[in-house]
Amino acid sequence: MKYLISSIFFLFSINLIFSLNAEIVYIEGTVDIRPGSSSLREAQIGDVLQLGDTIITGMDGYCELILQPGSSIEIDGDTVFAYQRGSTSVDKEPENIFHIALGRVLYKFGIISSDEPAITTPSSTCGIRGTEFSVVAGADGQSLYVVTQGEVAVESQGQSVSLTQQEGVEVFRDGLGAKFAVLQGNIDYSLWRDQAANRALEDPAGGMASVITLLEENLKWAEYFWNLWNDNTAAMQVLAQDISALRDQGNSDGAQELVDQQFLPLKQQTIAAALNYRYYALSILSLRRYMVTDFYISVRTSHWLQGFPQDFLDRYNEFTNLYENRVVPFLVEADI
Repeated sequence: MKYLISSIFFLFSINLIFSLNAEIVYIEGTVDIRPGSSSLREAQIGDVLQLGDTIITGMDGYCELILQPGSSIEIDGDTVFAYQRGSTSVDKEPENIFHIALGRVLYKFGIISSDEPAITTPSSTCGIRGTEFSVVAGADGQSLYVVTQGEVAVESQGQSVSLTQQEGVEVFRDGLGAKFAVLQGNIDYSLWRDQAANRALEDPAGGMASVITLLEENLKWAEYFWNLWNDNTAAMQVLAQDISALRDQGNSDGAQELVDQQFLPLKQQTIAAALNYRYYALSILSLRRYMVTDFYISVRTSHWLQGFPQDFLDRYNEFTNLYENRVVPFLVEADI
């Protein structure tokens, strides 16, 4: 199956080009890029963000990208930021997505258009209706949104809230908190991230249980779109045979009608399904690579004298088994 997925996405890369023209214009400290199809490399000023790229900053790192005149992204230290494409809900077409697995990102959008990307964290989705806002993803899977100017809409667990200038909201494991007023410059993002890390270590088993819930939610949609892709691919093969038969019979008009009315629309749906199952599978990979691995090391370090809590190990093994048995088949060799 890995060979099949690789072949399909090679074809898609030829036919689908999604360019944001997001260029790195400033770097401090350690900033790396993990392209979707190759290993980690040092980021350079002038690099242009490509679909599937992940930017990873060290503790001393900082990175700024320019999307268009008046729009920028500032990535703080110890942050994992990815450019993906997929659907943030089953009833949406695939769209550009900026995903923060961990850390803080400040967005400044000068001109709002229908092509603006969705903003996601492991536990939330944000629709842009504003110009300047910060998003923080904590080590415990919770998130923080703070709007400086404009308006954004934050969604989680079927709940939604609109934030306007100088308002913020926390996204907890079980949904949205109450929005709160923010005095300009009065949010200590480093302190919030430290508190998130401490919350995770206070209840390691509960933290892993929350990550498993995130995995299962993403896996549900990965499997849904994978099955849809398979069904559509089989249907396209049948249609291709019918089109070929009509052409062999000299019925070129009938063949073209079948192409226009059935084959091409189904092809677009199939491409969307493929993009979507990849998006959800890569979201789980991000959980595994950047959240669970760091969490495991933190728990081991904090419990080095008394040993791992057994309930944490049970949840960790549950996550690992789900990942290896049900997620890895959706990934390609370059992902791993």
